[in-house]
Amino acid sequence: EKPVVLAANKMDLPASKKNLTRFRKETKTRPLSISAQTGEGIPELLKQIAKQLEAVSSRARKGERSRSQNEISRPAASK
Repeated sequence: EKPVVLAANKMDLPASKKNLTRFRKETKTRPLSISAQTGEGIPELLKQIAKQLEAVSSRARKGERSRSQNEISRPAASK
């Protein structure tokens, strides 16, 4: 499963809140509200990205350990 961070940008524009509400209802998703121009929501966006990266990194480390344990416990093929 690939990590996803969904963000709705341009939340500083007048129609954005209404559009976001409609988008959430139609897609049943909860994107983060951000404005790159004003910085609104950027700290939360960065926090969510870091959280996803940590999860991916953790899964990768577990996979590496599993592979290396299999290589150690599996006898070498004879020629």
